[in-house]
Amino acid sequence: MLLALTLSGCGGSSDEGSIAESPVAEGPQAAALASSGTPAGRTWRAGQLLENGGTEVVAYKAGMADGSGAVIAVFVQKIGARYQLQAVRGTPGSASTAPAWTAPAVISGAADPAMQPGNGSWDLGLSVAPGGRAYATWFVRRACTATTYVATPGATCNYLYGAAFDGSNWGMPELIADSPRNWGAPIPRINDSGDIAVLHEGWVAPGSAIGMQRVAVAARLQGQSSFARSVFADWTLQAAIGLGSDVDLQLDAARNLTVAGRSLRAGTGDIVARRGTVGGSFRAQEVIDAGSADASFLGLAAGPGGRSFVQWRQAPAGSATPVIWGAASASATGTWAARHLGTSASAYSGWLQAPGSGAWAGSGLFHTTTCQRTPWSATTQAWGVAQALPAGCDAWRSSATQRAQAADGKLLWMANDGRWSSYDLAMNQITRPLAAAGSLTAADTLFGFPISTLTSGRLFGANLGNATLMVSSSGLGALVTSGTLAALPTAGTPGGINGAVYSLWGWFLQ
Repeated sequence: MLLALTLSGCGGSSDEGSIAESPVAEGPQAAALASSGTPAGRTWRAGQLLENGGTEVVAYKAGMADGSGAVIAVFVQKIGARYQLQAVRGTPGSASTAPAWTAPAVISGAADPAMQPGNGSWDLGLSVAPGGRAYATWFVRRACTATTYVATPGATCNYLYGAAFDGSNWGMPELIADSPRNWGAPIPRINDSGDIAVLHEGWVAPGSAIGMQRVAVAARLQGQSSFARSVFADWTLQAAIGLGSDVDLQLDAARNLTVAGRSLRAGTGDIVARRGTVGGSFRAQEVIDAGSADASFLGLAAGPGGRSFVQWRQAPAGSATPVIWGAASASATGTWAARHLGTSASAYSGWLQAPGSGAWAGSGLFHTTTCQRTPWSATTQAWGVAQALPAGCDAWRSSATQRAQAADGKLLWMANDGRWSSYDLAMNQITRPLAAAGSLTAADTLFGFPISTLTSGRLFGANLGNATLMVSSSGLGALVTSGTLAALPTAGTPGGINGAVYSLWGWFLQ
């Protein structure tokens, strides 16, 4: 049975200290929770500097292998006169051994990454499979040719490159496609077999009927030397529709591909999908939402066997107020079952949840009146009755936190000052409440003590915007961030030491 889940934030105040009334797991209970695979009962190990170039880290991406808790991070840094893409791999260690990170290794070869002119973005992409494979993407800028999207030799074009990690070594950079990249960064996906798919902006030929600015997928099977490209003539990218924010891609272990998101049809934003396979073709476009009002895409999740869950915001018939909707499909070719899931509000900040195995998939939404989840059964292909979440979930809706989810529904939160909390979907239990700021123990925060807003901004960016929080199904956690601190906070120097350039730091929750 596969269940889709909707989570909503509890009421009113966003005061994180209000959950201090929830019991905190201590002693034997904490040990039992840790051994059962939840983050509770674990502690954050000392942070480590992940790069050694001494120059600014201008962009990075990080991801976790759900099976082992290992972390892959790729980052751009100037080495000599060239910007180059480097990679590190971290392992969480054990109760008696410290986490370890490999030395940075250049993976871009001669295909130097380039910043996009006009917006200052480096548009990196990274996907990490549960078993530890990874695939990174980046853009290279060089001269156009007679066959690129700008058929003017001598002009400058974007070339999308990628490199694969097989669990031990990185392969050579490979050309995926030339891609205009006007509407969002490409999104790569890799599975444990090494099959790869990349969502990007596609084109057929300059001046053709299909032209530029179309949703496209490049895909290849493990062992193949080139990518097959599918460009969707009926799906346009533009200012109102961009990759990532409005269109997403998922790839499962059985090579099923699902592309879902917002598409303008007759001037109205509809939620649509294209489904296919790596090594095969895509079927015709499917319209998922049934409403006539403009729809806003919120997310896509995929489970085993081609199961998919899509979430969006749209006003129902006869109403001007948008609400949250979800649609689920039990297989790669199954029909979509849609349902109104909850009231929309300005405080909305949702997540989607889908496991690689197990019983759960779902979505999250937060608003000021309810705190609930809505199950969906793949067996009956029907939605169930909304279920209440435990008290304390109001802290999750704060914009001043980072959130991470594991494949089996474990959720991890971190507040600006380093306090952290966790929730377990199977238990429907907050396994570690967010401790009140005035009654902390060393285990309640990243550093053993809260840090100031100034220090947090230097290390994590505003509202942890430069940080990536991760959690695995076994309850291991990790955090990677790029900030200007040259030395991390300690009890003696709680503000750390500010530096002149952005560095890259990493932690494990073990």
